[in-house]
Amino acid sequence: MFGDDPPPGELRAVKVIPNKAAQEEGFTIPTNMRVPAASVLHRRFDAEPQATSDGNEDLSHWESKGKSLEGRAVAVEGRKVADRVIAIVQPVEAVKGKKREERAVLFSE
Repeated sequence: MFGDDPPPGELRAVKVIPNKAAQEEGFTIPTNMRVPAASVLHRRFDAEPQATSDGNEDLSHWESKGKSLEGRAVAVEGRKVADRVIAIVQPVEAVKGKKREERAVLFSE
């Protein structure tokens, strides 16, 4: 009507299914999260069907509801099937910036 092009679509994590290990660790990717253009998954989405790719990236580049996730290195593996990418995202380190609790070991005789 006004001759303007519609805004470009954004790749989003539409269906997210955490496994038991991810749930126990509190690792989750929010549903409908925007996948950044630099992500392995975004590059895979733009590739030929049936192609696979993998790599490491930092979740702090991912956004959900306008906020970035906490920094955390993850391994990403994806495969394009038809008009979607099916992926596995697995943490390879603890959440960045959080202090680990140290437990003192007490010895008694």
